[in-house]
Parts: sequence; structure tokens; C-alpha cells
Amino acid sequence: MKVEKTISSYVLVDSNMRIFPEVLDFTAAMEIKGFSPNTIKSYLEDLRVFYIWLERENLKFYEVRPAFLTNFVEFIDGRHNSGRVSPATLNRYLATLSSFYRHYEAIGGFVGESPMVKVKKGISSKNKVHHHNSWLLF
Repeated sequence: MKVEKTISSYVLVDSNMRIFPEVLDFTAAMEIKGFSPNTIKSYLEDLRVFYIWLERENLKFYEVRPAFLTNFVEFIDGRHNSGRVSPATLNRYLATLSSFYRHYEAIGGFVGESPMVKVKKGISSKNKVHHHNSWLLF
């Protein structure tokens, strides 16, 4: 799986050079909104890691539930030399996923509900498995 440069932007492709249509649609929406090619590439790099994890877990992106995201964080941490990514890096991954799932909620795609749960200040998270910055991971 890799991010490939096109004439004007980037695409995410699998090992057989097939484009993920849902990611292509998300990329097109970012282009329409005026995102720079470098910003789009950064989002796609994060989604590339997410799609590697999806493949490993034998999941489709629309099957992900909030409870699964703790495993994704562990996967990200396991790819890092020190065994843990920085809070800023983790927050970037989660923000990318939030944007990706918000896109599908907005267009009425086949994502029922976003697995991304944002924390509101003052809400207790004592019953949550992991609370990171402004994200709740169940």
C-alpha cells in the first residue's frame, strides 16, 4: 500500500495499484476545498497506515466502531521505534480519521456513525479505556 503522485495530487493505492474509491472521493473533496497537494499527501499517509491496520484486522473502513480504535492506537505505537508515538502525532492520526469519517457522514455515505468520539470539556471519562487529548478511545 502506498501514496502515489498523480498529475495534480495524490492517491492511495493497494499492492495491486488499485485505488480505494472512498479515499479518492475524500481526496477530491479536499481538492475542491482548496487543500494543498502537500496537505492531501499528509492525510493520505495517515490513511495509508489506517488501511494497513484495516487489512491486518480484516475490516472495511465502514465496519470500524469506537471500541476498535484502541487497537489502532496500539498498532500506531507498535510501528514507532520508541514504542509510542508522540501525543501530537497520535492526535494528527485521529484528526485525519475524524475528517475522513465526517466526510462520509456529510454526504450520507455508507458509514452509519463515525467511530470518532470527541471529548467535551468537563465530561468525565472514568469509564473509558483510553482518553487522549480531545479524543475518547473506548
